[in-house]
Amino acid sequence: MMVQSSMQPYTNPTDMAAISIWKSKVFPNLDNCLNRRKQLIAQSSTPEEGIMALAQELGDTYNLSLYNIAGIKQLYTTTNFLDGYLDISGQLSGEIKYKITGRDPSSSVLGNSGFLSSIFSSREIVWWCSVQYVDPNTNTSNNAQCFERFSSTLSSFFVGKYLTVDAGSRYQDNGAFIKGIKTDNITSYFYKLKTLVELKTIEYAQLRNFSSFRHFHSEVISAISGEPFVSTNAVEEICLVGDGCFESCLNASASSGTTLTFMRGGVCHSVVDTLFTSTKELYLDIKCYGIGNGTSNIMITYITASGARYQAIANNTASPLSIYSCTIGGRLTFEEYPTFFMDMLSQGTQASLIISSSNGSEAIILNFIALVSLLGYIYFFFCISQFLVMSYFYVNTHPQLTYSLTKCNVSSVVWNEHRSVMVATGFLGLVAWHIGACQLNCKWNDAAILNIELDPVYTCTVNPFGHFQNFGEIIRLISQAWVFFAIVHLDRMPGIGSDGKGYAIAVFYLGFIPLSISAMIVALGSTIRTEIAILAPIHSQLFLATLWAAIILVMRISPFSPYIKLVEWFLGMANIIKQPISRKSSFYSIVGEYYWTHSSHSQDSKAEYVPLSLLLQTKGFSFRSVSNHEFFIHQDGKSCFHGSTIHPEWIEIQLEYYVKASN
Repeated sequence: MMVQSSMQPYTNPTDMAAISIWKSKVFPNLDNCLNRRKQLIAQSSTPEEGIMALAQELGDTYNLSLYNIAGIKQLYTTTNFLDGYLDISGQLSGEIKYKITGRDPSSSVLGNSGFLSSIFSSREIVWWCSVQYVDPNTNTSNNAQCFERFSSTLSSFFVGKYLTVDAGSRYQDNGAFIKGIKTDNITSYFYKLKTLVELKTIEYAQLRNFSSFRHFHSEVISAISGEPFVSTNAVEEICLVGDGCFESCLNASASSGTTLTFMRGGVCHSVVDTLFTSTKELYLDIKCYGIGNGTSNIMITYITASGARYQAIANNTASPLSIYSCTIGGRLTFEEYPTFFMDMLSQGTQASLIISSSNGSEAIILNFIALVSLLGYIYFFFCISQFLVMSYFYVNTHPQLTYSLTKCNVSSVVWNEHRSVMVATGFLGLVAWHIGACQLNCKWNDAAILNIELDPVYTCTVNPFGHFQNFGEIIRLISQAWVFFAIVHLDRMPGIGSDGKGYAIAVFYLGFIPLSISAMIVALGSTIRTEIAILAPIHSQLFLATLWAAIILVMRISPFSPYIKLVEWFLGMANIIKQPISRKSSFYSIVGEYYWTHSSHSQDSKAEYVPLSLLLQTKGFSFRSVSNHEFFIHQDGKSCFHGSTIHPEWIEIQLEYYVKASN
């Protein structure tokens, strides 16, 4: 049954005045404390720092218990660690987050109306005055009068009442009080003073695994009985006795377990240990028992091989909860813990440690780069399809151009026509390929995510030989070789695509080999970023792309020319040579100083006529500008042709369609 108070302090001025009387009697320093709290928060950089400063000030004067401490929720504050490079989010790429989530185990104490601490006993006053008190003169409720007369005495009364009455969730720990003198029917009790241990004096117990638990029992029995433990004896119970509650030990029915006893509200309670048997490592140290340094007892029940049962008792030991906390946590202390600490341990933490990690935006950016590159190659495919359709229809009306259209390299034609777009597309594709091939990634170590004992470390790894690691990667390397050749050299080798053998040599020596070596150099170079502090904030993929841009630039300038000379020698061995173009011809400015062709198609003098397959690979070329072996640079071929131009006889016997520039 729930009895609801009739007080409405937020809406009724009389009730508000009554609560003010209660507060002034029970908490005379509360207003000053709240004002100091507000002041410290305003002076601190964060509210949390202000709360901790207040707790420090209070701790210097008062004994702050395990509960009712301002800022207890800070125990559940999420903790973040950042590392790595500057990401697109504006913060460092690597983030690992530790968070405790779940129920607050102190709810077993604070729930309902349980456990009369200094706060809850004061609440009982409000309940009694608002529900039960009646003014003897008027026979009516008078909250203000009740608070004025009984606030201080009722607090003590309710605390004392539950020292002799165990009302389930309402109780007092008998071990926290010292019994005083009795006057008539009133017995006085005093709070037992607690000794606070300084941090510098704290010692730690010896950590052992659970397999040594049985051997440790024999050590404890030997220390208590003063005689060597007989190995044939079997331990039935280790009973940690508090407040003299020997009768609550389970003795023979404990099944070789550990029992803790203590007194609440004048009644002895026993709790069977459930944590020792479920914990992998325990601090099994005889010092945890505090033999000779406390006020509690330990009783061990064991049975001999003949069936005789014996008990050994040690007096003046640490309290049961102190022994329990030391065995689990490892800190040697003989402080008294409230019995609700055992309630919290018995029900478990009811919390989970959640570790979440983020390794940065590398996967997102890689997908974006690959998507943009894919769109570029779709455009490339569309342009190739458009060229093939247009060529098909043009060949039907100009059959003499069939050989040239067939001989030209279609991919080179489209690439040169849309070079700016295709270089950007190819470069992004190259970067995306290499990121995947060399397995460039920055992430937290997986072991730290799975094991809380390990410190998280954010590292970047790369495999310089990843593009050779399996057959699939080699196939992708070969496919990227042409792209790399097209980005770096295609615009500087006009006509190279017209001969299959020369084209293959050029792609192999200027595409495959430089790409294979450069991929290793760039991968190794990317590791420099993490070793030089000024480079560390740069995004790993941006740094890799920058290295590739530098490699391409170097291959297009003079320091790389000796290798170009070597490749030209290989081409010459395959009868692929440079054909000089006459300076008098407009092709000199359109195509360049020369173009590549087979030696059997070379001209004795500098060329004024060039093959149509070469012009097809020149940006801005149009079929409509060609008529009767003439290429009209600025006008439509059909409108300018008058049929009077005489061409050399040799061009008529060539399979290739040759063209002369006309203005």
